[in-house]
Amino acid sequence: MRKARPPKIEDYVKIFLEWSGRHHRPKTRALHKMNCNTLLRFFRGKYLDEITTADAEHFKAKRIREEHHSFEDGTTISPATVNRALATLRLMYNHAAGQGFEVSNPTRGLRFLKESDGQMRVISFEEEAAYLGRASQPLKDIAATILDTGLRPDECFRLEIGNLDFTQRTVFNSSARRARRNGKCP
Repeated sequence: MRKARPPKIEDYVKIFLEWSGRHHRPKTRALHKMNCNTLLRFFRGKYLDEITTADAEHFKAKRIREEHHSFEDGTTISPATVNRALATLRLMYNHAAGQGFEVSNPTRGLRFLKESDGQMRVISFEEEAAYLGRASQPLKDIAATILDTGLRPDECFRLEIGNLDFTQRTVFNSSARRARRNGKCP
């Protein structure tokens, strides 16, 4: 008995996102949804068994040259953003294969783009003072907390009074792997 032809990508995205909604955290599902929207711009109308490694390479080459819509300075999409979309595509094909569809994963053998080494720009004391001098409340307190503790913004917003130990000058960050970070608690 011959298996049914795999569906078009736009139809399978619905199945994949439904599955992702049951098996992933909300942020991961949101990332997959965003990546699927991007993938559909490139692959809409194609059946899953029609998308090849060459198509995935073409996606990678075109996507890395696209301008970032949030910036007006000509900044292009980062390698990490392209890689996350390719990772979503890979997972979608693994899921389709697990559902019994005869598909060849177009990301197999594909080299992901080299990402930055994670270096970031550290602001100077003068820049910090200038920002804090001009910032309005509550942004001023939020920025000072982030700068003084090393917390990420989402970690800062989850803090509760019970997370602060003013005697030992520590912040307990329950959402981080290494939960204690030294900081300048006032």
